[in-house]
Amino acid sequence: MSLRINQLRDNCRKNLIQYTLKAFSMIPAIDHPLILDMGCGTGVPSLALLDIGNGSIYAVDSDSGSLEWLNEKVAALNYTDRIKVIHASLFEANLPAGFFDILLAEGLLNVVGFDKGLPILVNLLKPGGYLIIHDELKDDTEKKRIFARYHLQLLDAFELDENVWWKDYYACLEELIQQEKNVSLFGNEMNEIAEIKKYPEKFRSIYYVLHK
Repeated sequence: MSLRINQLRDNCRKNLIQYTLKAFSMIPAIDHPLILDMGCGTGVPSLALLDIGNGSIYAVDSDSGSLEWLNEKVAALNYTDRIKVIHASLFEANLPAGFFDILLAEGLLNVVGFDKGLPILVNLLKPGGYLIIHDELKDDTEKKRIFARYHLQLLDAFELDENVWWKDYYACLEELIQQEKNVSLFGNEMNEIAEIKKYPEKFRSIYYVLHK
């Protein structure tokens, strides 16, 4: 059933790719960039980013089920030479310092903590590299102080409000689940949908586009 859940979520997650690509459009073009998608999940953004400058992707996550599904997609699309999938957490990935041109972290730092996770991400970037963070919309002033502490230049930022999350993701997910034979198997997803209906403001998020 986890595979089916991943398939449904992927179908709706693709609606949000436009915002990831918007963030990438705010940085200068890099030919054949080496990109790290840290906390990649099932890799919907990773696959979309292959079109950017004909780059290569390192896709890293600690969830084995998500990566199993990502590996299936990578093999089916014949992208094994361009995407390296790694099963590890941010703290265990053991990636080389100063290695990546661009680093994407969507929904990662709110889990591991900005102060704890950001220095690790910065260390993985080449001098002059770019960091794109997608995070929950809160503590903006404090986050900007942390960016300054690690000498990161904030190039731009933009928000996704609750209407975007509902229209582009959760309404889609609710519709797909209702078409399934056994809706009760999607309890976690239905709880998320109930949460955004009750507390929509909790689902606001923000992209930060940063330069090292």
